[in-house]
Amino acid sequence: MRLEHMARDGLNPRIPNLQTRAVPLSQGGFVLLVRVPKSYHPPHRIIFKNSGRFWARSSAGKYEPNVEELRRIFTEAPLLAERARAFRIERTARIAARDTPVSLKDGGTLVLHVIPFAAFDFGQSLSLDQVSEHPERFAPIKGTARHNQVTFDGLLTASTAGDLSEPQRAYVQVFRTGVVEAVTSSIVRGKENNFIVLPFLQSWIIEYARGYASSLQSCSAEPPFAIMASLIDVKGKILIRDYLENAFLEDLPSVMLDRDQLHFVESIFENVPSSDEDAGRQLKPTLNHIANAAGMPSAR
Repeated sequence: MRLEHMARDGLNPRIPNLQTRAVPLSQGGFVLLVRVPKSYHPPHRIIFKNSGRFWARSSAGKYEPNVEELRRIFTEAPLLAERARAFRIERTARIAARDTPVSLKDGGTLVLHVIPFAAFDFGQSLSLDQVSEHPERFAPIKGTARHNQVTFDGLLTASTAGDLSEPQRAYVQVFRTGVVEAVTSSIVRGKENNFIVLPFLQSWIIEYARGYASSLQSCSAEPPFAIMASLIDVKGKILIRDYLENAFLEDLPSVMLDRDQLHFVESIFENVPSSDEDAGRQLKPTLNHIANAAGMPSAR
């Protein structure tokens, strides 16, 4: 506990998911095993006892990096974030253009991306044997994995009964790199298919972001995960703050969406949430941004 406390409070920024285990020896005593996962927030400065020093490691041992090396290390994390954002923009543009692995129904679309930071490491890939063995772990939003098949990109699941050539309500594409793309259409409600319910939208993101993160970890993809949500084909739709079954739409506080696509700010899962409440806390930046679209200063 003392060593864990030193590692937790003696580094800035902290390294999440640091694991310590005592391994008993057959002749008595223990070996203390410390597992340090790869960090995607380098560099880490030692602040224990006001040290303030940076260290790096090579095959020859530890050393203090020079200014040029520190400058390179500091730029790695922002470049990773830009690559994740570029991936999301490229994928949502394809979805908006109907360039999807299956055709989708009309009525507004929610796109949820769960992106392991390790997805952009060269040579990183999931075991498709593990992923395809339990396709139900990657069931589409608000549906079940009625269809599943391994494709050139990874594992595809879809929710609508019938042939895959028919328009699907939702699908999930698990890319070989570990990225999960969950797309669900027909999210608008009402007789005229013209409104979207904010609490429903938020609850889907919380539930399925947590579920996909847990499923990825079960397939050996470790956090951190970037969570990115987007709405497509929603211009002119009404985003209402609450939903009451028997209330008149005009009596509910709402905002008419003025653009076709909304890309909400990303959130980070430093670890897999233990509950929906924990997921909601980690998703606060995304949920607040969605609430802003409904005219609210923050999510409730």
